[in-house]
Amino acid sequence: MKNNFNPLLNETFVFRPSDIPIEGTVVTTSDYKHKGHGLLRYADGKWIPDDGKPDMAFVEGVFAYGVSLPGSTNILWSWRDMDLARSFLPEYLQRFHAKGWHYQTINNTHWKDYGWGSLGEGRDKHPNSIAYKSAMDKCCSIHGCANGRGVDLTQDNEWIKRGLLLVKSTMQPIKPPEYPVCFLCLDNGKGHLLDALESKKSDLEAEIVDNWERHNKAEIDAIDYKDSAENAEEKLKEIEKEITEVEA
Repeated sequence: MKNNFNPLLNETFVFRPSDIPIEGTVVTTSDYKHKGHGLLRYADGKWIPDDGKPDMAFVEGVFAYGVSLPGSTNILWSWRDMDLARSFLPEYLQRFHAKGWHYQTINNTHWKDYGWGSLGEGRDKHPNSIAYKSAMDKCCSIHGCANGRGVDLTQDNEWIKRGLLLVKSTMQPIKPPEYPVCFLCLDNGKGHLLDALESKKSDLEAEIVDNWERHNKAEIDAIDYKDSAENAEEKLKEIEKEITEVEA
């Protein structure tokens, strides 16, 4: 079963939150600088003033920077391409039910088949998750709030595109595949179509429940309105009788 796990999840990642080197240049320690003020570096939970080194998490102002791991252990890469996802769908599903995310997984397995429990330790036990949570907590303790800024394993992530997400043990940048394969796109987009159909099915089920609730409430309201009208008619007769007696 372990062969189905994303091998990257056995690694710990480090990065820098800003001052990105020019694309195509070699990333060296001298490139890691920060011109802002108040930047704190994780430093194994010591939270020291930034010294220019890459780390697992940072805090600056109300922003907490960390690495976001995939939702399932077999996800290698993910990226967005809404137009491609819609191209696999009939027109009636394209507007509201297309999901633009694409996933490359181990052996093209469905990401729903693999959670984090199989690892023995959940995602929250991964060193990067611990560091990211620590950044959020530190930010909240200083400012009373925190805004997460996650570096994740997506094709379009700026840190990855510019070689700034590094494997801590080797200090080598993570590089996305040149031609990633989305398991949902296989078989003429069958996975995207099934996802869209499931989304439509869920909407219809919710619509049915909602309409029956409205229908049942309307029936109850109709009975209440009928009773109120009949009571008013009885009172009207009494008032009309009293008027007649007074006028006599």
